Amino acid sequence: MRTDHRLSSLALVAYLAVTATPATGATDSLHFGYRQVTGGNYSGTFHAEGTVTDLAAFPPREGGVHAVHVSEGGMHTLLIVGGFENDDSSGDVAFLLLQSDEPLAPGAYSIDPGSFSAEFGFVDDAVGVEIPANPSDVDWGAYAAAIVAAHKFIGISGVITLDEVADDYVSGSFAGAMIATDLTMMIAATDASFAAGTAALSVRPASWARIKSEYRD
Repeated sequence: MRTDHRLSSLALVAYLAVTATPATGATDSLHFGYRQVTGGNYSGTFHAEGTVTDLAAFPPREGGVHAVHVSEGGMHTLLIVGGFENDDSSGDVAFLLLQSDEPLAPGAYSIDPGSFSAEFGFVDDAVGVEIPANPSDVDWGAYAAAIVAAHKFIGISGVITLDEVADDYVSGSFAGAMIATDLTMMIAATDASFAAGTAALSVRPASWARIKSEYRD
């Protein structure tokens, strides 16, 4: 039986030069219960709460949520990540991802594991998870395969519902089934909700001289 845990730090890696506008608002949170669908007693509660303001790490041992909204090349991408640390210093991490060629708006988005246009996932007892700061530039299938964790689950059915979408805030809920990537078990996500201020990323070209200057700083 898995129960509530607390988070430590997970590196956030930026793949592109970006300008981030931090958001303010209510306390950020990502919450859901999970249980094994058939056989077994794998179950628990995932709850991360608190706003991540430093993209290098989550707040130590307190849990945290980071959300980023990117509009680039006609695509609109929203990534919400929550995490916490277990007693053995491994981390449990959950994410929600939406990608669309239309601006994201309130409504229901059906899970699509083939295209990752709408997806949620969960890993437990993970080590060294790296979360990209710009989610629009990631091969998510390869990314998930590279994570080292006791269990890795990816959504295969269900819905992510956006209740509120603004430039600096998003909230909603989700429900559905996730399957372990090694096909050993299936779990259901229940009582799931999220609310987070978003950092809006404006992707821009970066000159080599500027990159070297920022690296030296």
